Amino acid sequence: MQLEEMKQLSVISSDVRKVAFDETVADLLGEDYKKWNTADVIFISASTGLGKTYWVMNVLYEYAYNKGENVAIFLNRRILKDQVFEDARMHEWRRNRDKVGLYIFSYQQLEAGGESAEIIRNIVRGCRYIICDECHYFLSDALFNPKVQESFDFLTELYYHTTLIFVSATIEKVQELIEKRIVDLYNQRFVDWKERLDDEWWYKKSGKKRSLEEYIEIMEENGAPFKTYEECEIRGDGPTVPHVRLYDFRRNLKENVRVHHFRMIVDLAPLITNGQYFGKWLIFVADKKSGKKLQEMIKENGSKKSVYIDSDLVGGMANGDGKDDPAYSEIRNIRKCGKFNCDVLITTSVLDNGVNIKDPDVKNIVLITDDEVEFKQMLGRKRFLAEDEVVEVFISCGVRKDFVTRDRGYYNVY
Repeated sequence: MQLEEMKQLSVISSDVRKVAFDETVADLLGEDYKKWNTADVIFISASTGLGKTYWVMNVLYEYAYNKGENVAIFLNRRILKDQVFEDARMHEWRRNRDKVGLYIFSYQQLEAGGESAEIIRNIVRGCRYIICDECHYFLSDALFNPKVQESFDFLTELYYHTTLIFVSATIEKVQELIEKRIVDLYNQRFVDWKERLDDEWWYKKSGKKRSLEEYIEIMEENGAPFKTYEECEIRGDGPTVPHVRLYDFRRNLKENVRVHHFRMIVDLAPLITNGQYFGKWLIFVADKKSGKKLQEMIKENGSKKSVYIDSDLVGGMANGDGKDDPAYSEIRNIRKCGKFNCDVLITTSVLDNGVNIKDPDVKNIVLITDDEVEFKQMLGRKRFLAEDEVVEVFISCGVRKDFVTRDRGYYNVY
């Protein structure tokens, strides 16, 4: 008898449901997390605003603390990491961190290389729970950041002695990739284990050396055949078998949005400045050029105060630059209280992941993207604070020329 390679991970629990407005991840998970074991791969797919990160900081961490175990959480954006740090300061984890750690890192810190990255790797190896927040990062950012592969490989390799928790509101596409990676890792462990035992296998009853195949045949003759990897693991001290636990929590917000369409930036500017729509504006642009162009058009009108944010500004802030820029104070406001003071906040995708805008005055959201993951993440930055809150959502249809140009580029690569 020859055990075949594992083809896919087995799902040992699945919880899929629609959720009410006031329900959170903490409510929905209950005490399920107490059943999670090492080598369990947890996928939590939940709509934005359900308190995924809050659950990590206030529920899972407390559970780990009481058991004397460590927790590491990885985040994909600097602003999000700063916002989580701000939330952590409101909690008591600093007081307890000498006894048990709650470690907050960005994926980029792990990918940076050098001594600092190695220190992080050593810390993470000692953690019982590893949370990969906004895990769609492994696909979305890999398009322009080849180092994403380094963090992906390192974190997935740790499945064997940790509980890996992958969290995102847009987890569908990356989940298949993660599962395939862990299946490959397990099969390699199994092959290595089998090769070590082929020449050194002892059958405990006879005390004689046996190959793995001979051992399995003897077990079959005694009425206890190996049928699964789990049996092989239990009887033969083999590699731990990974299992999947799925959680899919979705909130219906169709009644909370009114959808409008526009074609180009020049069509959008009058909608912002003519006073037809009340409240603040949160605008996600496709690139820096269009963002700066839109800000200039709003300034020319003079009726609204606008601020523009992109990755250059956020990166400069880390080096102590740009303190005189009005955007500097707005980023601090977002980090501390989830609000901005200007009338119109224009941003690139630097703000599209995990950051919470908890501002009831934000009544208008503009989405200039045709990527499904980006679209959901951008829309999800706005937290609905009341069940009857309504937001105007403006979607860019684009123009034919843009799609033709892109199509030609794809064809040339092909």
